Amino acid sequence: MDYLNERRREFQTTLRVLQSYPDDQRHLKPSEKSRTAAELVRTLVVEERVLTSLVNAGVADPSLWAVELPGSMTKIIEMWQDAVAVNDRVMTMLSAEDWGRVVNFYGMHIPLAQACWFELFDHIHHRGQFSVYLRLAGARVPSIYGPTADEPMNAAQ
Repeated sequence: MDYLNERRREFQTTLRVLQSYPDDQRHLKPSEKSRTAAELVRTLVVEERVLTSLVNAGVADPSLWAVELPGSMTKIIEMWQDAVAVNDRVMTMLSAEDWGRVVNFYGMHIPLAQACWFELFDHIHHRGQFSVYLRLAGARVPSIYGPTADEPMNAAQ
């Protein structure tokens, strides 16, 4: 499987999910242990910052988790899109040797490619969490891997 193509495909889906969310519900917190909707989207921004650090410095730096939340979902989504665009440009220029370089991924010393896949899977996990927030916020849930109650089979194609 080609990582960059899968990343682009998954992120197109994520963008549809994020853009479906009503801005006036950004403080929605389904339970005490849950993050707010805005905080959950910020997690996607943090993941992209971690990828940048992995590519540039070879380490997942926990200090990158401190990202101030802008005042709207639109601004948070823009932050994510900007970080994605930067990483996409850099990753398209990586050689096979670069992808095989061992990085420090939170104490695991693994090839960069494997760390990137881990981050992509975590991204998909958080998008799934966020799709539940959509329903709780009264928003339409777009197709992710198939039809939803809001996008039946014929609309999902």
